[in-house]
Parts: sequence; C-alpha cells; structure tokens
Amino acid sequence: MSAESADHQSWVPMLLDVMTVVFIVAGLLLLWINLRARRSDVMIKLRKHSEDLGNPASEPSQKNSQTH
Repeated sequence: MSAESADHQSWVPMLLDVMTVVFIVAGLLLLWINLRARRSDVMIKLRKHSEDLGNPASEPSQKNSQTH
C-alpha cells in the first residue's frame, strides 16, 4: 500500500504545476484579447464622439442665421 500512495503523491504536485501554468497562460490570453478589443472600441467611440460634438455646434449657427 505504501507503494501506491508514493505513486499517487509523485504525480499530484506535477499535475498542480501544469494546471497552474495552463491557467496563467489562459488568463494572460484572455486579458490580451480583452484589451485588444477595447482599443478598437475606443477608436470607434472617439470618432463618434467627435462627430457628435460637430453636429450640435453647427445647429446653433444655422438657427442664428435663420433668425437674423
């Protein structure tokens, strides 16, 4: 019985080490994907925001030209 428990104890730490490396790599991969997707969203949001800022500024000038 001691031989079976010795075999059991020898592969558990190695399994835990492998699982730790896999989870760290997977976490870094998910973080990279998340940050990469946000950069493109930020660029799209900045473009929309700048377009939105341009539209209200042009409306009052049109109203002012109509009243004068």
